[in-house]
Amino acid sequence: MGETVDLAAVNVRRNLRMLVINAAPAADAPGGVIAALSEGEVISQSALLGRGASEMMVALLQEVLDAAGWRKKGPDAITVVRGPGSFTGLRASLALAAGLAKAYGCPLHGVSIGACYRAETEMRDVWTATRARRNRIFLERPDGTFWAGAPDSVNIPSGRLIVGDASSWLYDRLATSHLFRSDMDLQPSPGAIAAAAQHVLPMESVTPLYVDPPEAKPPLGRAPTCPDPVMRVWPVDAVGPEAARALSDLHEACFPSGEAWSAPNIRNLLAMPGCCAWVVAIHDGLAGLVIARKALDEAEILTLCVAPDYRRRGVAQSLLERMSESMKRAKVEKIFLEVRADNAAARSLYASEGYNRCGFRANYYSDGGNAIVMCANLSDSI
Repeated sequence: MGETVDLAAVNVRRNLRMLVINAAPAADAPGGVIAALSEGEVISQSALLGRGASEMMVALLQEVLDAAGWRKKGPDAITVVRGPGSFTGLRASLALAAGLAKAYGCPLHGVSIGACYRAETEMRDVWTATRARRNRIFLERPDGTFWAGAPDSVNIPSGRLIVGDASSWLYDRLATSHLFRSDMDLQPSPGAIAAAAQHVLPMESVTPLYVDPPEAKPPLGRAPTCPDPVMRVWPVDAVGPEAARALSDLHEACFPSGEAWSAPNIRNLLAMPGCCAWVVAIHDGLAGLVIARKALDEAEILTLCVAPDYRRRGVAQSLLERMSESMKRAKVEKIFLEVRADNAAARSLYASEGYNRCGFRANYYSDGGNAIVMCANLSDSI
């Protein structure tokens, strides 16, 4: 009925202390939860039930953290369900999760309800039906697109599996045998929410998935200005398809078409032994990426890129500094890289971070361009 998810390709280690928050269910629907997981197992949790759950969210969170013994040290990562679902629940939970991530200095992941069910079933080709207001449903397709409307007007191809807290209701309303009915008619488990985070990249903040337009209207007049966000650099291990596409989109925005890396290439590269990456996440987008490969006491920078809108703001320096710190801890003594000989700005950047010219490669690039080889001696800075 569907393609099996490769749960081995992840960017969140299962041994993390993970806090998950799901406040997406409609106000009168069960299934909302705040839970603490260690090594993939729930060690404390509290249900978010009914109307008024948003007002109790902070108190319930404190109970979960206290029961897990995490109040002071906090979690290693936070995953929050970003929708579709209740407007009030999503706004409150996403703001709470972003504030916690900043306070504890840990990565934040946002996942959709459908992604959680795909992790729960370990299948990709599932359709997720969740309850909405006024006897309607939210429908998340396997490709991550959404629809909202009355169950009578829904159109699902034959032979598909339906999951979600509205799946039984939808199946009964359609009165058809061309769909597969699932027994997963509750909200996803905390473990599934944590597993869904394995396939997305960390962000500084998470945007809610509003399928319907929000009922709350912004105030009239000039919108308040926001200060520049704090620069946050997160390590990335092996990634799933969705995260690989995000990294590939960033790479394509930074390099000519002949030099940009595809999502499969990035995914395969990061699955290789010794390869590791770091990203800078600002708000809910990627600002920069560096990928390096380590072998014994040496390492090589394979790519470094910064989104055009975030250049000259310290993103590249932050990536290089974080990567160098990690390499030092791994007993790496030298880091090498190649840079275009005519790219004066990049060469100046690397020189400012301690890289010196150590070689030359003629006709190194596909267009015949030459490369300068540079090297940073980490042992000099220990």
